[in-house]
Amino acid sequence: MRQAGFTERGFALLAEAKAESDALASTERAAMRWSESARPLDARQQANLMLHDAAYQAASAGIVQRIGTFMQERDRHAQAEVHAAKRTARLMFGLQVAFTLLLFWTVWRSYGASQRILGTTPDALHACIARIGEGDFGTPIAVPAGRAHSVLAWLEQTRGALARLDAQHRGTEARNRRLMQLYTALSQCNQAIVRAADEAELFPQVCRSAVVCGGMKMAWIGMLDAETGALHPVAWHGDGTDYLRGLQISVRADSPFGHGPTGTAMREDRPCWCQDFQNDPATAPWRERGARHAWGALAALPLHRGGKVAGAFNLYAGEAHALDSDMQALLIEMALDIDFALEGFERERQRQRAEGRIQYLARHDALTGLPNRLQLQDHACYAISLAKRSGGGLAMMFLDLDHFKHINDTLGHGVGDALLVEMARRLRGRLREEDMVTRLGGDEFILLLPGTDAPGAAHVAHKLLAAISQPCRIEQYDLTVTASIGIALYPGDGTDLDSLSRSADVAMYRAKQENRNGYRFFTAEMQARSARHLLLGNALRHAVERDQLELHYQPQVDLADGRIVGAEALLRWRHPELGAVSPAEFIPMAEDTGLILPIGAWVLQQAAIQAKSWLDGGIGPLVVAVNLSAVQFRHPDLPEQVARILDEAGLPPQCLELELTEGVATHDPQAAIAIMGRLRELGVRMSLDDFGTGYSSLGYLKKFKLYKLKIDRSFVRDLCTDPEDMAIVSAIIGMAGNLGLKTIAEGVETAEQMQLLRETGCHEGQGYFYSKPLPAAGFAVLAAAGRMTGQVAGGGQGQT
Repeated sequence: MRQAGFTERGFALLAEAKAESDALASTERAAMRWSESARPLDARQQANLMLHDAAYQAASAGIVQRIGTFMQERDRHAQAEVHAAKRTARLMFGLQVAFTLLLFWTVWRSYGASQRILGTTPDALHACIARIGEGDFGTPIAVPAGRAHSVLAWLEQTRGALARLDAQHRGTEARNRRLMQLYTALSQCNQAIVRAADEAELFPQVCRSAVVCGGMKMAWIGMLDAETGALHPVAWHGDGTDYLRGLQISVRADSPFGHGPTGTAMREDRPCWCQDFQNDPATAPWRERGARHAWGALAALPLHRGGKVAGAFNLYAGEAHALDSDMQALLIEMALDIDFALEGFERERQRQRAEGRIQYLARHDALTGLPNRLQLQDHACYAISLAKRSGGGLAMMFLDLDHFKHINDTLGHGVGDALLVEMARRLRGRLREEDMVTRLGGDEFILLLPGTDAPGAAHVAHKLLAAISQPCRIEQYDLTVTASIGIALYPGDGTDLDSLSRSADVAMYRAKQENRNGYRFFTAEMQARSARHLLLGNALRHAVERDQLELHYQPQVDLADGRIVGAEALLRWRHPELGAVSPAEFIPMAEDTGLILPIGAWVLQQAAIQAKSWLDGGIGPLVVAVNLSAVQFRHPDLPEQVARILDEAGLPPQCLELELTEGVATHDPQAAIAIMGRLRELGVRMSLDDFGTGYSSLGYLKKFKLYKLKIDRSFVRDLCTDPEDMAIVSAIIGMAGNLGLKTIAEGVETAEQMQLLRETGCHEGQGYFYSKPLPAAGFAVLAAAGRMTGQVAGGGQGQT
């Protein structure tokens, strides 16, 4: 109401009217309560009087008066507002008329100037704007002379700018289109890589994708000939593939065809971009060919296999300078994907080769290429089945080269392997097509001869032995080897591969025992010996722990006065079921199986303990001699083992003598000298057994620093009747004396032998003339006597 223009006095009149109205309303409510109550009639009359008295009437008239006054004041205010609005309207109308007149005058003045500002008529300007709006940026707008700063001139400038932007846009669209095409080609290339099995399947798809999907004019892939340095196309697609016929591209810098983009890319192992094929000097040798197909640009990217450049991927675009940086990046990525595929194909080829090699090795010997046991089993099953049905013969041979280990040890495994390859070639060359020769390993070969009886097998064995014994040139060595062959015949010697090979193996070992370089047929007696050999081999493994081994001692006597000066400890084995087993039978077996090491250590320990017992018992001092096998002597821990045994037994080192055979000492003289030196440092004496039966070098004999030489029984046996044996024995004794060595003769069995040895200057003797080997208790009784004259304690003829 204040915003409508009402005064404070008007508000006061309204407030007074409202207050009096509220008072009258209170009187009226009281009268209504009187009239509605259940009172006498006079009460109702009293209520009626309350509404009609002078005070009530005066109050009601006051309310009306005040409202009327307020309404009059409101009318006066409204009339004033109307008069003010009329004055304002008349003023605004006058101003509008004046402005209209001014605007008309201004437009009339500006019309002439508008021609100069617009540069043309509005309709002509509108038509130009409409053409530009429709995208016609190529039609120039003619600007009249003197209108260089007009709207029309500005519109022409705008059209030119839009024309340039449109051209750029169209170029960008073309470029983007080419990029999209290359992206599609790259995708197609990757899909082809996933599907393709090799280069022959992949390369044509890659070239086709580059042309069909990538928008190239032509694409081809060439692979490098490493020997000639030339690039040979292997896949292509697109227009102008006839260009590749007779194409000459080289990777070599000295070739006139090696300096183009492709040759340079391969030689320098980097992408080469020729943006203008027809004008680039590098493409001169091929420009005439390329001109026929309107090629504008060339990309040459090297391809790799195994980390080396293997070829090139070449792409030709129809426009010059079409290969911008983005397109180059995509093409490089495509080449890298092809490289990845080539690596995968190479790995797959290597895997297939390895798998083929594995399959080959599963059935062939890796060194000689001969069939192995697996293939032999298949062939033997077929041959045995055929022989069983037809009643024909079948022979199996087990062939082993003689002394092949010596070749490996002396000349090296390379020479040994070459010899095995040559022997395999000779064996194959002497057999029929239906025969089979296999190598089991080492120098062992098994031959399967279907339809062959005993005479036929013998004939083949003769041919094989003759072929093997022919001289063989390996590197700078002229080698001649022999072989031992065991033959088993089906069905008498076996009815399957295992039984036949066992029989042939047994026969082969018999051939080796009988001077080698020959063949033997399997017999029942061989089977019995083989069974005993197996039984003894198993029993020998438990002989020590089952207390089946014991030592016997044979006295060694001073020939000058007959005193017992020592004893040789000799191993004996008494099996509870097999009885006494000869050392000549079980010692070689222990050496072959490696049991000689624990058994030899046990012998050394027992001999040291016994010698210490005799020494403590007042017998001696005696020197106990213990034989060492070749396997024991070559063991690197031998000196430490001997020192430990002496220390544990408490035996003085000079009471122990270790006997070596001539072959053991001279097998590796330098190593023997080193080991002997370490044993001498312990104070242990060394003697050389069986002297004169081998091929000792006297130079090494001097370096061995021995204590004693033992003359072999073979020279002592006929000493009294054979002048040559006498001469040999005399020479050995004389040589030993000159070297400061003592001598002892073994196998002394007669007084005459003893006398001759004493007269010749031999220091000691040992043999049945004095005593056979005795258990420790028996030897102690004998040694307590102190002096021996011969033929005591069970002496007599026999072997030690």
